[in-house]
Formats: sequence, C-alpha cells, structure tokens
Amino acid sequence: MRKHIPQDIFLLTCLSSFILILCIIGLWPFNFFQLNMVSQDTVGGLCLNRPAIVYTEIPPEKLLALKEFTILLCLSSALSDSRNFATIFGYSLDDEHFNFMIVQWRNRLVFKLNTVGMKGGIYFAIDNFFVKDKKVWIAIVCDGNKLSCYQDGEIKGEKITGPLNFSNWVSTYPLVIGSQSTGKSFWKGNIYSIGVFNQPLSQKEIKGLPIHAEEFSSLIYYSFTDSSGSTVTDHGKGQPANLKIPQYFRPYKRILLEKLPISFNYYRHNLSDLIINIIGFIPFGFLLSIYLTRKGLNLGSTLILCMVFGFTISLTIEVVQAFLPSRSSDMIDIVTNTLGTAIGFFVCRLKQPRVQLTSSLMKD
Repeated sequence: MRKHIPQDIFLLTCLSSFILILCIIGLWPFNFFQLNMVSQDTVGGLCLNRPAIVYTEIPPEKLLALKEFTILLCLSSALSDSRNFATIFGYSLDDEHFNFMIVQWRNRLVFKLNTVGMKGGIYFAIDNFFVKDKKVWIAIVCDGNKLSCYQDGEIKGEKITGPLNFSNWVSTYPLVIGSQSTGKSFWKGNIYSIGVFNQPLSQKEIKGLPIHAEEFSSLIYYSFTDSSGSTVTDHGKGQPANLKIPQYFRPYKRILLEKLPISFNYYRHNLSDLIINIIGFIPFGFLLSIYLTRKGLNLGSTLILCMVFGFTISLTIEVVQAFLPSRSSDMIDIVTNTLGTAIGFFVCRLKQPRVQLTSSLMKD
C-alpha cells in the first residue's frame, strides 16, 4: 500500500516550491554587485556595454543659462536595431524628467528637449541615422528659432520651433551617459568626445570638426581618448562638471515601484510581457485557492486572501528588483501579478469538480 501524504502538506509543498520558482525567475541572475560595463582607452574612447552608466556627481548648473546651444558628439553605435529607446547622453533622470536627451531608437536619432509651453517637450527625430560600428560626428544646434541636426558636417534634418525658453529646466538633474539616471534604457557603443556650447555653431564651423574646447569656449567638453581612471575631467569653462565612472553599476537614482504608465503605446508595445506576468501567477492563485478552501474559508475570504498573498509576494520581488541592474521595479508588475492570482482563483472555481476528484485520489 502506498504511503499516505496529507493533502495539506502536499499543497503547502507545492505552494512553497512555486513561490521559490517565482522569486528565482523574478530576481535572476541575482547580480546585486554587477560590474559597470564601461572602459576607457586612447583608441576606443569610452566603451559602453550593458549595463553601463557614467554621470556627474554634481549637477551641471552652468547649463541652466543656455538660450541657444550646440551639442556635439563623436561616437559609434554598436546597436544595429535598438528596439527600445537607448539613452546615449542626457541632462535628465528618465523619459518624463529631462532637460534634454539624445537617444537611439532602432536606427533613428531622437532628441528630446524640455521647454516652457510645450507639454512633454519637443521631439526631434532623424530616420536612418545610425549604421552599426560606423564612427560619426553628431551636431544638434538650437539657434533660437529652429533645431538642426548634422551628421559629419552635413545637415540631416531641421525642425522649426520658434523662440524657446528653458527657464523650466531642473537644476538637480545630472549629465548621464549610457543609460537613464534610473539605470534603464541602456545604450551600447563607443563615445570619443562630447561638447556643449552656449552658441549655435554654423555649418561651416561644424564641417571643421573636430572642434576643440578652447576654440569656442565650450561649457562642457569631455575628451574620452585623453582620459583614464574613474573620473573624466570637464574641460569646459565655469564650474567643472566632471564625470564619474562607478566600478559597480549604481544608478544615479534608483526608482522604487515606478508609477503605472498612462500611455496606451506602453501597453501595446509591452503586451507580451504583461500577459506573461499574469500567466505566471495563475498557478499560484489556483493552488492557494485549493488550500484555503480546504481550510473552510468561504469564497469571498479565499479570493481576498489570494489577492493579498499575490500582492505581497509580487511587492517583495519588485522591491528587491530595484537593486538589480538587469531588472526594474514597477507598479504595473504588481498589478498584473495580483490579477493573475485572482484569475487562478476563478480557474479553481471552474475546475472545482476535477479538484475534488484529485483530492479523493490523493487519499488513496
């Protein structure tokens, strides 16, 4: 005769095992001390892999006085087709909190600029800009009435803006390279130099690249082929905005439980991830419903407890994920995981006759 295993012990074992599996999947690869994948040399400049981040420890307040400007970058992208926005260089925290950002999306260059009177800022995009591993000089020029983008001295696009006012720029944002300040949106490639000038350079001047910091009195100037160590010196005028290269990946600002997205495009682009989050917690809700029902709880109490346990486990995972560079801590994951647990409860109710049959067989 087979040895009898009490149903409660069997169910608790299944639940414990499934919770362990959820935690392993949610926190893998447990890289709490992930190296910052940044290196520097005289040939490759600043080489960024994933995850990588470089930022100013002290916000560059000297940029707050800008009225017109030119941003110059010399770089080569290692991304052939970036499906998500990859942050190259920004004066920002994230997509919603920025003074300006330069990002790559697929082979497109995108410049986002915050200005008074424009909710969400100005969005300036140039298609077919990046070619994998091709070194390119980028110049983004604001002359007070329009934005212009140059590639190797040749104009690639213009956007008429009218007079711009940057008095709403936030003084506490850092300059950040390779990802967002929150540790998301990684870019991959090599950057050789970055300059920010408080004047609109002409096309003739841009064609004369490379431009040195002292030629036009830049506010910010980094030459990564001349730097070494964990600090990159700012050779621009005014209070230096030196860059720090952390040994370990440490975002400038960690985001704990990022708020729910309100953009429909977010849900459309991340539909598969949302569905996976829901499906992943359905078995947990199913097993927990069986266990709680066997303990004599009514349907309402069982549903509430299932959702509370699902919420608590998901919350724990998301809080820990805030300290993992390969993960992000999001409220949307808690919502979808809790929803999955609730669906597991309803699946259990639909399958109740089969569950009762399984319980009878287990008593044998």
